[in-house]
Amino acid sequence: MDSVLTYKGATSNSPATLALAPAFEGKFDISTSSWFTARVEQDDKVEDPTGAGRKRRVYAVRARSPALSGEIGWGDHVGKSSAELSTSNSRITLSL
Repeated sequence: MDSVLTYKGATSNSPATLALAPAFEGKFDISTSSWFTARVEQDDKVEDPTGAGRKRRVYAVRARSPALSGEIGWGDHVGKSSAELSTSNSRITLSL
């Protein structure tokens, strides 16, 4: 059975970075104040953690500026994990 991670974090007036392990599969939501942009940094060379040769799929939507929401999966699978991070008055980054 796959592991499930549920993470929710927040800070104020400080930069925030959330680094997720390659095995993470699920939904994410990152947000900051309107002065900054939420961004996703992705390592395109990361390999399938199961060794099955699947490709990682990252789907991100700027649903409400400056927030980003989306999902991450390997192949056609998207897991039940979730990660949320927010800050105000600073930059925010999701690192994959």
